[in-house]
Amino acid sequence: MRHFEIGMTPSIGKEVLTNSETTNTTLRSIVIPNSVDTIRKNAFWGCENLTIYARAESQPEGWESGWNSDCLVVWNFQDEIIAYDAMGGELALGEDDENYEIVSVGELLVSPFSVRSGYFLEGWYKDYAYKEKWDFETDTVEKSMVLVAKWVVI
Repeated sequence: MRHFEIGMTPSIGKEVLTNSETTNTTLRSIVIPNSVDTIRKNAFWGCENLTIYARAESQPEGWESGWNSDCLVVWNFQDEIIAYDAMGGELALGEDDENYEIVSVGELLVSPFSVRSGYFLEGWYKDYAYKEKWDFETDTVEKSMVLVAKWVVI
């Protein structure tokens, strides 16, 4: 996992990253909404090269010192992050081979290049159940989300 979106939780402690799949050095970005009023010291311990996108304009009082260790923090982040789950395929999105991009609300997305040996890419979906297909010609970004690749065996 390279991008993680925190939901409406009001508190982030070390246990959030220690007991989840985000405890690894492949986590590259995280968005922290304004609803988070507490972050414990060392909350992002072990996450090297992490960029933290905080919706807050500056560090709230409830965030303990040392919470961000050596991470880059972008304050007052107003854009959205679109993450792509290639579902076993290889994704080429640009520099550093990240699986996400930063976009503005209302933007059209460009379909990312993705390949998987022995499969055909049927499309990108807004959900893992493949119920809502993303239309790159008409759909515009409303909020941060994950788009999921659907593959068909050739």
